[in-house]
Amino acid sequence: MSGGDLDISIWISTPTNRVIAHHQRKVTGQPKFRTDEYGDYRICFDNSFSRFASKQIHFYIGTHNNPNFFDPLFNVDPNQNNPLKLDRDQLGELDDKIDNFMDTFTRVHDRLEKAKTHIEAFKAYELIDREVMEQNFVRINYFSVISIVLMLIVGAIQTFMIRSLFEDRSIIGKALRGKSSSDEKRRINF
Repeated sequence: MSGGDLDISIWISTPTNRVIAHHQRKVTGQPKFRTDEYGDYRICFDNSFSRFASKQIHFYIGTHNNPNFFDPLFNVDPNQNNPLKLDRDQLGELDDKIDNFMDTFTRVHDRLEKAKTHIEAFKAYELIDREVMEQNFVRINYFSVISIVLMLIVGAIQTFMIRSLFEDRSIIGKALRGKSSSDEKRRINF
């Protein structure tokens, strides 16, 4: 989000130290990989190439659900006895209805997960933009103060120089007027 050229390297490795994703000096990225191994995956952000600039990063870890979504709350055993003791004609095709509900809930769950991922991405973009705006604010204020100080110094020097032109005893005024103007004044005075 901030620091240096906004680039950083990333390595992602499996629990058996197999590197499954590697991006060298990237500003943004979305590395995707499968988690085939059980255990802790490691993510390493490397900024060693930028020795003097510290960096602030934002990352989000999301999952893409398997299309064969399984929720234990919807685990219905078709061989289970009907607790309501209703005939199949009164229930209709209960298995089909449960399958329809599971499909609908799976689609809603997947869409909510995608919406959550997009919201997290937009939060990251907003943080990046806020950091850029704050850096620009500091730069503008810094250079504005320098410009004001320089204008005051230049104004004071110009005022001093113009005043010295009209004073007879001023050394700077004599240097600015030159010899010819002082010689003409002597001739006029005699």
